[in-house]
Amino acid sequence: MDYGRLQVETGLFPLKEAVGDGPVVHTQAPRRRRPVEAYLRGQGRFRHLFEPVRQDAVLARIQAEVDRYWAEVESAQSPVSSSSKEGPPASSTS
Repeated sequence: MDYGRLQVETGLFPLKEAVGDGPVVHTQAPRRRRPVEAYLRGQGRFRHLFEPVRQDAVLARIQAEVDRYWAEVESAQSPVSSSSKEGPPASSTS
């Protein structure tokens, strides 16, 4: 399993780059995001979200935050503006 690819496909870890002295921009926005559970389930450090009891409310909140982030990114990407926002909480970018 390629977890690096899953990080990007689920939208949990946006790919960005700095262009010269200009703004930081997204290099790839996932067109069809996979559910965050696809990444989280395979990582032992997130086992507490699935065992002994599945934490549906927490998983839904994580998914909602990722969805909100990408909705903001998509709405900000217009022909006039190409500014980027900070990443979702799971990827803490500074």
